[in-house]
Amino acid sequence: PSHHVFNLIGNVANNAMVGVTPAMYTKAGKILAKAKAGKLSASEEKVMQKAYDYGVLGGGYKADRFDPIRQQRMANSKLARIEDKVQNNRFSNLMNWGGNMGDDLTRMALFLHGTSRAGNMKGGGEMVRKYLYNYGEQTGADKGIKIAMPFWNWTKHNVPRQLLEFMQQPR
Repeated sequence: PSHHVFNLIGNVANNAMVGVTPAMYTKAGKILAKAKAGKLSASEEKVMQKAYDYGVLGGGYKADRFDPIRQQRMANSKLARIEDKVQNNRFSNLMNWGGNMGDDLTRMALFLHGTSRAGNMKGGGEMVRKYLYNYGEQTGADKGIKIAMPFWNWTKHNVPRQLLEFMQQPR
């Protein structure tokens, strides 16, 4: 469960680097709540659709859940099947729900912020890929490395991003 908290803190910190305001989190939360309730306006429906199209939603830290390499490991390994049982139970599902909620909120807030800054939703999607990444975009090497090194995708993207931001904005 703690990795969900760390993921949320990291996402908020990365969002703060680019100026996402509390108002954007509020707006994002309202859109996500309305989507869950099935009460989106036509313009909000378009925002949600574009968020999925650009990998803002559905591309966060759990994006590799149905990865073919992972599925092959599941089929060929008793340990992997035990791992799946540990990860797929009521408690884990509740924790994942909380993690997904935080991930979706921070990603949507950045998407709205980026859309506002760029003047279009494509620019908003690109900002999310740049600062919060799309964890579904992995090379074959990434898929192999992450088996031995948990959080590889985050490390691969975030460490260079932090160094670059530090050099560009040394506050």
